[in-house]
Amino acid sequence: MSIFKKLIAKTSREEDRQRYIDKNRTSYLEELAQINDNIQQLKDSLNPSQTRLNILLRRKERIEAILANKI
Repeated sequence: MSIFKKLIAKTSREEDRQRYIDKNRTSYLEELAQINDNIQQLKDSLNPSQTRLNILLRRKERIEAILANKI
């Protein structure tokens, strides 16, 4: 494949990804709010599960990266 065709394909994929993120931005923001609530509840509990907290923090980081278009 020529360099020009590769560049067009890459640009097209990036545009498709951006359209998908924009289309689903509201659901990502809702999920992020739920995760933040769950994290706060875990931190406020007497015996927070560190494993569960780590999972939620990783999900939060991933969603924030998606919204920032870093992935």
